[in-house]
Amino acid sequence: MKYDPKIEPENLFDVATAVADGKMSRSAGELLKELREAAKYHNMKTIKIGADYFALIEPVVRTWYAELDREMNRFKQIVDLVQKSPYMGLQKSQPEALRMANFPADVNFLQVKGDRKIAYQKVEPADSSKPTVVFVPGFMSTMEGFKASMLDNLCRSHGLGYVRFDFESVGKSPGTFETVLFEHWLEDLKLVLEKLVQNKALLIGSSMGGWMSMKMAMDLPQKVAAIVMVAPAINFFKFYYDFFYKAVDDEQKKILDSGKLLVLQKNFGNIFLRREFRDKSIAAHLDLDKPLDIQVPVRILHGVKDPDVPFKQSLKIMSALTSKDVDVIFRKEGGHQMSEPADLELLQKTVLDVLVGKIWVT
Repeated sequence: MKYDPKIEPENLFDVATAVADGKMSRSAGELLKELREAAKYHNMKTIKIGADYFALIEPVVRTWYAELDREMNRFKQIVDLVQKSPYMGLQKSQPEALRMANFPADVNFLQVKGDRKIAYQKVEPADSSKPTVVFVPGFMSTMEGFKASMLDNLCRSHGLGYVRFDFESVGKSPGTFETVLFEHWLEDLKLVLEKLVQNKALLIGSSMGGWMSMKMAMDLPQKVAAIVMVAPAINFFKFYYDFFYKAVDDEQKKILDSGKLLVLQKNFGNIFLRREFRDKSIAAHLDLDKPLDIQVPVRILHGVKDPDVPFKQSLKIMSALTSKDVDVIFRKEGGHQMSEPADLELLQKTVLDVLVGKIWVT
């Protein structure tokens, strides 16, 4: 697989799309570009290229090619899901479906407070009396992910309203992690419900988005019709900060103790740490030892192999909810992201089961 000189992929998805389009072929002359992309994908420092270094970097290249092959197989499975699922009603060519699965069209901006604003995309409903589906992303996730895109297609095929958005400082939404607070993200979601949802919302909360969805169901119950959560991660910023605080060196601890932002670069992505963000998120904590006054239908999907949020926590959430209409579904092989093709199909079915069960969709 080689780069066409005209192709400048910005991330692994672009590379996969280029492969699907048949516009990449292997060529030694393009190795430098490929290695730069590999370095970016692995969050590595720039790799120097030269004959003397090739023996050192060859394993990285081979690893990257293997990972690219695995990702391509995953993308193809997701494309098949988009094309063949009876819930989608879409027939797209592979390259087009790949692009559609990741990039929303028509991004708009919603003013929050002062100069704060968030990016969003909205699908208008065919019938405004039905709930609008709102995707609430997890920490550092964006509206360009597979779950968000799959829900877009699902809602369009059933004439449902749909809103997906990026929290302040994430994705296409402006802002900086040096000042953003968890309460700002709660304000973002609250404003989405108040300004972009005509009737009530079916909240689809992924990871942190599950926590926030429950907060909205308690704080703004008149705008929430039901909740579907995927691996809900509640109260996790305190644990997240404290875990990494213990792991960093003394100089990095000084940065955190001064209140400044610390960014740790890891293979799986950047880690953003700031004391004020951690401290002020505690005000939004949910106490699972007390009843959570949520009266709407709730569905929880969780992978047993989730390395980040123990799946048994979802049982505690179920027990704390006052709603009688609560189902928990565990996937034995599921991880935290729950973005594999079988996971996405389960999410589709769960969303439709809620909608059909409440006679919102026929």
